[in-house]
Amino acid sequence: MSGDVEHSILFRNVVLVDGTGSPRRGCDVAVKGDVIVEIADKISSTAKRIIDGKGRLVLCPGFIDTHTHDDVALLSPDGMDCKVSQGVTSVVIGNCGISISPDALADPKSPPEFSLGRHPYLSFPSVATYVDYLEQHKPQTNYGLLVGLLALRCACQPTRDRPANAHELEDMRRLMDSSMRQGAVGFSTGLIYPGQKAAPMEEIVEIAKVTARHGGLYTTHMRDEADNVLTALQEAVDTSRAAEIPLVISHHKVSGKQNWGRSKETLDFLRSAIEAAPATRPIAIDAYPYSASSTILLPSVTEEAEDVLVLQSRPYPDLARKRVSEIVRTLPDFAGLRYPDAVAKLAPGTAIYFCMDDKDVSRILSFPKTMIGSDGLHSPNPHPRLWGTFPRVLGKYARDEGLFGLEEAVRKMTSLSAETFGFARRGQVKAGFFADLVLLDPDEIHDVATFEDSQRPSEGIKVVLVNGEIAWEDGKGVGVGNGRRLDRIPSGAVSEHPSL
Repeated sequence: MSGDVEHSILFRNVVLVDGTGSPRRGCDVAVKGDVIVEIADKISSTAKRIIDGKGRLVLCPGFIDTHTHDDVALLSPDGMDCKVSQGVTSVVIGNCGISISPDALADPKSPPEFSLGRHPYLSFPSVATYVDYLEQHKPQTNYGLLVGLLALRCACQPTRDRPANAHELEDMRRLMDSSMRQGAVGFSTGLIYPGQKAAPMEEIVEIAKVTARHGGLYTTHMRDEADNVLTALQEAVDTSRAAEIPLVISHHKVSGKQNWGRSKETLDFLRSAIEAAPATRPIAIDAYPYSASSTILLPSVTEEAEDVLVLQSRPYPDLARKRVSEIVRTLPDFAGLRYPDAVAKLAPGTAIYFCMDDKDVSRILSFPKTMIGSDGLHSPNPHPRLWGTFPRVLGKYARDEGLFGLEEAVRKMTSLSAETFGFARRGQVKAGFFADLVLLDPDEIHDVATFEDSQRPSEGIKVVLVNGEIAWEDGKGVGVGNGRRLDRIPSGAVSEHPSL
């Protein structure tokens, strides 16, 4: 390229990890506007801003958080600091069947919605109104939007403790159709939750068929992640097959001490299902790098946990950050209660459930088709995964434990996610791709947030670009949003399966 071309930003002397899994290499990378325009051993062009990698800092694609509940956080100027501080430049919202639009919830404090949070004065009756708002008020990150089953059922079904009737199901199908036309990329379910668990597979298939007609995909928080996890996996795969739609298993895990080690079974099942699925109906999973989960206060989930840390309790706000084991031991109101009964009394609210085995977490993270999704709930006392997921994978699991190399860790966070969700020109450092970039220190990168102090930015992230503009630098956000809505562009036979 000609030496007299001025670039916006020039990264000099960086170690490039391009997102594909290819070996790292030293080079320069030039950005002009919102696009990566040149990658070469040495670029002589001038630039408005030159950032020196000193021969050791790693430049990689911006991370894609495939499983979030950031629907409300995107509306605030600094609501996504928890993500850009980790190097996240794109998020998938509307997971677990819980989406901010179409907003038709009769009770804004219903338990599943409580986990998402609500904006104090904004509501979005359609996907289009949400998209239009974010077009006018640019978010800090890019986003792809899923439509949740709960939103559809609340809009079309007055009572949700039963299957939808034919009329209600047709209304949901029409609403899903319009939502896809307005910019959604897929359909999500949270089949463990009130308001959704009464929906039979047949209902989900009919909505998923509409989604598939628009090229969308289906993501699911399955009916069971404990004793009946294999049955739940089979239902998810059967739904994908019946609707002819790509499938993502959300935050895959095996919960409950009696199930520890069963990730060998679930991954064997998934390996076979992935290999059997046609290229037009791929299957992937996502996971987070912690052995504790977090969701609303649910007695059924409590059955699987060794202990429960209360994050929020509407009837008992002073018990935030207290463990249920301590509550039942020390408080007269809870004396003698079983954990599920205590949680029922504390609800509605949110909690952390200590329910998984570290070996299962590692085994699932290392599976070739596992993407990384934080699943963090925005609350005054969040799970540390909201602030620490991606640096934890890079620091603890890749560098310190050697579960996989840096190149593979980055692939799981970038190109695999972009390919699965159909986010074109994202997820790789490649000429012509959008300039979503992260500069990090591979020796310093690590998560800092803990269960006791969970809102602490990670260390080692130096610079983050979203569409060519700096979003995070020197340990702080810049306060200007440059994110965009992401379309899904299905790629058909996207690539050969990696070795499973």
